[in-house]
Amino acid sequence: MTSTVLTALETLLPAVITLLYAALIGLGVQAAVAGYVRFPRSLGITAGIGLSLTALLMVYSYRLLENVSLPIIPLAVAAFLSIGVRIYLDSSKGTSRAADLRMTLLKGMRFATSDEGLRELFPALLTVIVLYPVLGYGLTSWTRGIIDLPNYASSAEIWMNSAEVFSQKHKDIFGELQLWRAAFEKPTVTAIMSLTSILTAYPPYQLLSPTLAILLFIGLSSLLTLIRVLFKVGSLTASLVISLPTFSIVPISRVYDGQPGQVASVAILACLLAVLATPAHRRGVIGKLLIAALAAVVGTAALGTNFTLVAGSGVMLGTTFLWALSRKPQQLHKVWQSAAFGFVATLVLSVPMARMYLVSISFQTEQTDEYNVPFASPLAVIGQQISLSDVASQNQVLLSWCLIIGIMLVAIWARPSNRFRWLFDLILLSGTIINALVIALRFGWPNYSTHKWLGVFIAFAVPFLLAYAVSLFRGRDRIAAVMLMMPLAVSSAYFGLKRGNEISNVINSDMIALRDNEYLSKQELINIRLGDIQENSIAALVVPSKETIVTERTYAHASLPKNGPFLIRTTSPDYLNYQDEVRLNETYVLTRDILKLTTNELNFSNNNNDSRRFLFGLWFNSEEWGTWAGAYGDYASSGLQDNHIVFIVPDDYISNNIDITVIGGPYEPDGVNKNVEFLVNGELLPHHRDNRNWKIEVPHRLVAAENGWIALTIRVDQPLSPSQFGSGDRRILSFGLSQLKFSTAE
Repeated sequence: MTSTVLTALETLLPAVITLLYAALIGLGVQAAVAGYVRFPRSLGITAGIGLSLTALLMVYSYRLLENVSLPIIPLAVAAFLSIGVRIYLDSSKGTSRAADLRMTLLKGMRFATSDEGLRELFPALLTVIVLYPVLGYGLTSWTRGIIDLPNYASSAEIWMNSAEVFSQKHKDIFGELQLWRAAFEKPTVTAIMSLTSILTAYPPYQLLSPTLAILLFIGLSSLLTLIRVLFKVGSLTASLVISLPTFSIVPISRVYDGQPGQVASVAILACLLAVLATPAHRRGVIGKLLIAALAAVVGTAALGTNFTLVAGSGVMLGTTFLWALSRKPQQLHKVWQSAAFGFVATLVLSVPMARMYLVSISFQTEQTDEYNVPFASPLAVIGQQISLSDVASQNQVLLSWCLIIGIMLVAIWARPSNRFRWLFDLILLSGTIINALVIALRFGWPNYSTHKWLGVFIAFAVPFLLAYAVSLFRGRDRIAAVMLMMPLAVSSAYFGLKRGNEISNVINSDMIALRDNEYLSKQELINIRLGDIQENSIAALVVPSKETIVTERTYAHASLPKNGPFLIRTTSPDYLNYQDEVRLNETYVLTRDILKLTTNELNFSNNNNDSRRFLFGLWFNSEEWGTWAGAYGDYASSGLQDNHIVFIVPDDYISNNIDITVIGGPYEPDGVNKNVEFLVNGELLPHHRDNRNWKIEVPHRLVAAENGWIALTIRVDQPLSPSQFGSGDRRILSFGLSQLKFSTAE
């Protein structure tokens, strides 16, 4: 138990350090504008402003100077100076500066034990509860089923070092993808992860849990303040209406699937609305401009968290902002000009990232084959679904959402008072429906894009709707509503935590230990083949060799291995058969034997699973007759149509020419002939075909140059799909491989 608590504290410590830094910057900003604008005492809003400003300046610094860390120390110095000047100005108004300074410090200490300070315990506690299932894993990637964390970590590593340094180590398809992503995807999150890494000296790939903790706290704290100010409800009610959607299966799946981009977008958007909706400011141009400037900074940071998601949810977000501000008509009158100026300034501040956003949205909207997920029912809003597999059929789900919308329309029509608010209720409802229809008509209701939008709606908009519903009750009716939400909140948390407890650890301490392994640091090249999408990606970042090649699929396609050892797990089915190995620890082994042949033929049927270890590139599951090479449509369209068989011949073959016989053939429906090419170690070689036998003579020089290492590449010109000929099989099939035989040439 003690060790688990210590591990949890170690995990949260980087989050606390980063939050304190962000709060310092936010206090500096608030001290600078205190004469004109005053914000509520909210650590979440303060830290959100500070984190947004820091991340934005870090993005600019990287984009313009390729130095992401440059603003960190100057910002801290400027914040201290701003706070010092404010204390001096305030104290100079009295007769005793020393006494006033002590009073200022005492006020700060009292805040920690005041109602305002105690309210911060709820978002902190809820953050810990949300992350409770994973805190025991410590500073690791903790959820099996994600692919994104290594991409965020790679982007931060590239920003903190350089693209050139990263490309020297990662000369494979994995590296190419990470370099592209670092240049065009989610700059704010990359900056936040870089900031946490710089402040704490932990590598980015260990900072998923702290990053999520930072973002969750800022979002929950901002929402708590917003709901209390806008709807005049107590802290308990505000806590309950935030807890229900937070633990709903759709948002919680984004947390447990390790998606800091979506969590960050909700958190910074909540802070942005708080900047517009909660401050008190003087009348006049300066106050309006200061709010506009702060809104622009936070709004630009929000766009950078996940541009396609924020832009794609723009209609719903815009109407939610307008509706929330209309809760206080006088406040709407005060800030609409600031909001308009802030919107224009946000566009201006986003110019340095414009190309990033254009490339990102183009890439995202071209993904026509994004995988489908069940479209969650309204029960997901209150956490009454343990997982998305519990969702009813699509027709039932859509009907239930229509019923909810119908009830809301009736409620708006039947409410007799305050027609001003009635108009904004209708605007919010219309904007949400329009946004949902636009996304669903483009991608489909069960599509992943709709799922991501629904996560933003539930996590960001639903707390306001629940708070609004409760605020309409009075007296005993409100007490009854709050009492009803209590068991719902408890059950929602139970289902969310149950989902969290089902996840499994991806990176263990043995993986992290590879970072300091001296033997690995002396290796020129290591091929990574661990059998897991996430583990392959993280290992590429952890392993300290001069070059790594990820030979299995990650988010990127697999790369052709180079002549060098393989990193594998001790749980590999063939581990005990390897003789030439270096055992790195209890979990990982380095071996060259993984590709060594002991016979002169290989059978690629499903009766010989051992043959799969020689296949690289895009291959389907083996069948009784053999194995098809090829891809599904999205891979085929990328032009990656090479397929490889890699092996090491026995020593007595190295000094000879070798004849390789490939038994199989390309997918050739009736009347179609396909051109097939064979390359060995990158060199195109002639071949002779006899029906399904393809004979290639490999010259001795190619074999000896790589000390028996042979990479046989099969290339088929424009492979076809059976679906083009009336079949239901949507695969793109290039070459069907049954056997491979080799012998010394006569």
